[in-house]
Amino acid sequence: MDHHSEDVKYEEEFIVNSRGNKLFTCRWIPKNFQPKALIFICHGIAAECSISMRDAAARLVRAGYGVYGIDHEGHGRSSGRRCYIPNFSDIVTDCSDNFTSICEKPENREKKRFLYGISMGGSVALLLHRKAPDYWDCAILLAPMCKVSDDMRPHPIVVSALSMICAVAPSWRIIPTPDIIDKVCKDPEMRKEVRSNPYIYRGKLPLKTCHELLMAQYRDNIKYEEDFVVNSRGNRIFTCRWTPKELEPRALIFICHGTNVFSLQSFTSSLGCALMKTKKATSFLGSNLLGYGAECSISMGDTAARLVHSGFAVYRIDHEGHGKSSGPKGYISNFSDVVKDCSDHFKSVCEKQENKSKKRFLYGFSMGGTVVLQLHRKDPLYWDGAVLLAPMCRNGCFCSHFIVTRYKIFDRMRPHPIVVSALKMISAVAPSWRVIPATDMIDKVCKDPQLKKEIRSNPYMYKGNLALQTGRELLTASLDIEKNLLTASLDIEKNLHEVSLPFLVVHGTDDVAAEPHGSKLLHERASSKDKTLKLYPGMWHVLMGERPEDVERVFADVISWLEDRVGGIVPGSTNEAS
Repeated sequence: MDHHSEDVKYEEEFIVNSRGNKLFTCRWIPKNFQPKALIFICHGIAAECSISMRDAAARLVRAGYGVYGIDHEGHGRSSGRRCYIPNFSDIVTDCSDNFTSICEKPENREKKRFLYGISMGGSVALLLHRKAPDYWDCAILLAPMCKVSDDMRPHPIVVSALSMICAVAPSWRIIPTPDIIDKVCKDPEMRKEVRSNPYIYRGKLPLKTCHELLMAQYRDNIKYEEDFVVNSRGNRIFTCRWTPKELEPRALIFICHGTNVFSLQSFTSSLGCALMKTKKATSFLGSNLLGYGAECSISMGDTAARLVHSGFAVYRIDHEGHGKSSGPKGYISNFSDVVKDCSDHFKSVCEKQENKSKKRFLYGFSMGGTVVLQLHRKDPLYWDGAVLLAPMCRNGCFCSHFIVTRYKIFDRMRPHPIVVSALKMISAVAPSWRVIPATDMIDKVCKDPQLKKEIRSNPYMYKGNLALQTGRELLTASLDIEKNLLTASLDIEKNLHEVSLPFLVVHGTDDVAAEPHGSKLLHERASSKDKTLKLYPGMWHVLMGERPEDVERVFADVISWLEDRVGGIVPGSTNEAS
């Protein structure tokens, strides 16, 4: 069937995605009338859309619909290494960006929007729905790849091995692709067309592509749920959880969120500069508050999926005033309230009958490391271990008489005492005054362009001015850290020694936000007999925003550490590696 006919108009166009690659797009629309709705096609692995979908598209156009297709990066006529999928979420993002740009045209805004996924495209369609649950009106899934059959499901050790090999040789084309067209298609003429289609890839699949496809199937086997709880102060707190759909989780992981990578570099102009004619307060607060205003449901989705795939159940909470939780946005009146909310919710999950016998792990990123160690201090024997990613642990902090992790205060960033006193006095009069501007410093802490875009577009991450009381709480905590560390007092050594739970701390050596030496100090001084430090040369603060092979390396280390503790393999000595 020809693309063009008396009643079908066919058009092609190339667009450039967020990573600079040219993507082929095409559309079939009615020639003589406006389509009554829009249909967006997601094709399968190694396939393309312009030739293989023209018959289906023509039928849909004659039924009154506008039909749009896109060749995924590395597929069909789009640029990129052939059939190489470095990150499955990139495919979802490309489809989302292109499809929504069409939907938001003035002539299309009132039209209904349908997703149409074939084979692997079914997974793409479902992930598009998950990305924007209220945007799409419905989906049609043709033989979707939604589940790995039990007899084909690889053992977790095999998957872990594949992940590690991918980190070293992601583009290694070692997986053969036998011709199975005779087993999946009955029509001889269609078989002939598929085999002669010049845009369909028939070579060996890269390791990374196979890994991403496998992970996509596991993500489809994840149950995601949301809920609101009321804290002890009467505020509605958003919580979410990712659990295996068909398996009983091996252990529980509780994530404490942190960074929104927005700093307060304009604070000097509003307070510090007025009082001291210096930029020290600006730099200090810009560094110290790189961890406030974040959320859990969107930003940690990929991390949660990886952990669930390894057999864990994952739970998260948006702190009061953060994400979807109620309360003045980005306002922390008392840091101990954040710790109490996490403790209350996490323990309520642990104490459910089905969870009482499961091990419990804390997982903190950036400022979340502060919360994790506070939770441990609150109940030293309750938690089975902790994973700390780029934590703020240059010095001990004694908020609420407890050792927490915070950033090191560089000499050039330490504010003058008069600035600190002024902040305390003004915040006592107008604690909710949002006078501290936030500037975007994501380019200094995250390398991945796509992740930067997602962070900046995340509607639940607070990016407005910081309330004075919030700044005071975090500033006071961090100054206490520096004071105690510099005096090398016996008191700080005693409190550091009380960090006794098993922990893994991972940190990039080129982190300009949280000094890696802080993680070294925590590892050296903590009394835990099971403690591991891993430093990654050249990596930045946001470890999930590194090159794909480096991200795989970090996750392989984290998951391996967790699996050893769940399996009862607990080292008798400390470990340090780079």
